[in-house]
Amino acid sequence: MRAVAANSLFSSYQPIGGTYDEVFAADGRPHKHCRPVIDTLNQLSPAELDRSFRQAQQLVRDDGVSFNVFDESGSSPRSWQLDILPVMISRADFQLLSDALIQ
Repeated sequence: MRAVAANSLFSSYQPIGGTYDEVFAADGRPHKHCRPVIDTLNQLSPAELDRSFRQAQQLVRDDGVSFNVFDESGSSPRSWQLDILPVMISRADFQLLSDALIQ
């Protein structure tokens, strides 16, 4: 895969200097474990992505997915905030986390 294509959803993306980018490498290419998601997202138009995200948000509202913050007594449940991009971690990092949690 080449660096971010000019016509992709991420064509105007600018990494923050001096930080680790969890999705894109320094050469502009997605990290290996992120490529399937980035490739799928790049097949969608911005309008399709927006429609899908709004539909997912509506499903969360319709199903009443919420949470309570336990240190805020008397507060109402909060709606779960959906992120348009999933957290993507490599298989090796997932295994490390899994092993640590089992321990």
